[in-house]
Amino acid sequence: MEQYLANICPNCFDGNFQNGVCSRCGYQARFASHNSGRGLMEGTVLKARYIIGKILGEGGFGITYKAFDMTSRRICAVKEYAPNGMSRRAMDKRHLELLSPNAEGPYLAGLRRFLEESQILSKLGQIPSVVNITDCFKENSTAYFVMEYLDGADLGQIVRTSKSRLPVGEVTNIILQVAMSMDVIHTKTKIIHRDISPDNIYITKNKQVKLIDFGSAKQTVTGAQDGFSVVVKLKLSPPEQYSQDMVQGGFTDVYSLAATYYYALSGTNLPTAPDRLLGTNYVPLKQLNLGVPDSVSDAVDHALVLNVDQRTQTMQEFIQGIAPAAPADRRPRSSYESGQLARQREEFLRQEAARRQAEQNRRQQEAARLQEAQRRQQEARQMAERNRKQQEEARLREAQLRQQEAARLREAQLRQQKAQLKQQELVRQAARRQAVKPAGPGQGAQKPYVAVIGGPAAGKSWMIPPNQMMKLGRSATEVNLRIEKPEDLSRIHCILTYEADKGVFRIRDVSSFGVYYNGKRLEKGKDYEFRPPARFALASTACLIEVGVRG
Repeated sequence: MEQYLANICPNCFDGNFQNGVCSRCGYQARFASHNSGRGLMEGTVLKARYIIGKILGEGGFGITYKAFDMTSRRICAVKEYAPNGMSRRAMDKRHLELLSPNAEGPYLAGLRRFLEESQILSKLGQIPSVVNITDCFKENSTAYFVMEYLDGADLGQIVRTSKSRLPVGEVTNIILQVAMSMDVIHTKTKIIHRDISPDNIYITKNKQVKLIDFGSAKQTVTGAQDGFSVVVKLKLSPPEQYSQDMVQGGFTDVYSLAATYYYALSGTNLPTAPDRLLGTNYVPLKQLNLGVPDSVSDAVDHALVLNVDQRTQTMQEFIQGIAPAAPADRRPRSSYESGQLARQREEFLRQEAARRQAEQNRRQQEAARLQEAQRRQQEARQMAERNRKQQEEARLREAQLRQQEAARLREAQLRQQKAQLKQQELVRQAARRQAVKPAGPGQGAQKPYVAVIGGPAAGKSWMIPPNQMMKLGRSATEVNLRIEKPEDLSRIHCILTYEADKGVFRIRDVSSFGVYYNGKRLEKGKDYEFRPPARFALASTACLIEVGVRG
């Protein structure tokens, strides 16, 4: 997903956007319209559903983005509440944060108005010429609503870029569609737009007319007109919008729509309402040689009267006044006055409501299917997790059993080794007892001896006690077995021990000239065991001794 978002085109949302150029639609980031840098980064995902693309528009209180709905797989528009001068983008490039603590009150008030706009659009979604809203949510310390994406241009752009004045029939058809939609809005919901302008009338590439930006809209109730804020769009707003105290109503939108009609036909804005109150006049349409019927020009003049009591009061009256300028196939029929058009409008609303209900039911069913699929996936994940845990527990039990078996085996081996050592100790003890046991009748005791059998001291011998170390050498004070000659003998030449339990002699050479056995010198300092009798040469052949046992 991250790689996909990194390479997604902010215009067509194809995944082949490399180095700022889309190979599918040809969009190039370097030619994108300039923005203030306050917006979300392209590729940001909102509500885990909407991928934010390029900025479509940026105003003082909000930013509108081109976006992609990953659920419906459609391009849409997302409007974000982002009041300039009160908030800024945080370090994470997502959240909005206040510029100062004093901005909290105005910020929250604007947020409420923003959410009111989404609620108003939700109520008006069944009306063809009103932009359709599909979702509204809070995120990133602000709020968003999702609208249908309108691919085209607003009426103001069309007028400004046109090489010549627009045809009267074409402009009249656009204004009539807005007027008929506002007629339904006024009569059925009591909502007034208060911001009708060329920039808020959008014409799509397939010639659909859409009225957008209900951020200033208010709901009127007869006898309770208090609380209207001052909302002014110069050259398009009637006098009552310059004051909180003046009454506003459907006639307020009539004035703004008539001013928009005048601008779209003439390419010229009206003087502002305050300037007109001070005496500034405008040139009526019938004097501009545009081909506008005099009755239509008079209807526009009547809709632009400054005094609300003398002005055209309803959109129905305005529709009747400008209808003659529309193409014949687009012109409202005379049956309008008799109420047939009203019945047709009611039937349209009923059919549209049924269509929306069917669409809602379809979405609910799709949501239910999605929830069921998610539930099954969750159950499958839980089952897989249980199986994994069971397998892990089985492996742990098997490892524990192997460890226990190895411990038992080691314990058995230790017991066997202890038994063997004990048996060996018993054998040694028995041998020692046998070695020191007095001879019985006719049986002599085992008596170890050392005898000199060669050399100057030949014939000298000693009986030695078993299991005791005996030192042999020339020293009169350091040895047990002294041999005075020859001089080659060391003061302590060797150490002898008779081990009765084994029945062997142990001999260790500690001399300078060595101890030899069978002509081979023994390693100095190392113990050697020999079965008696055994003979050794001390200091080469200077002295020959024998060790043995007598019965």
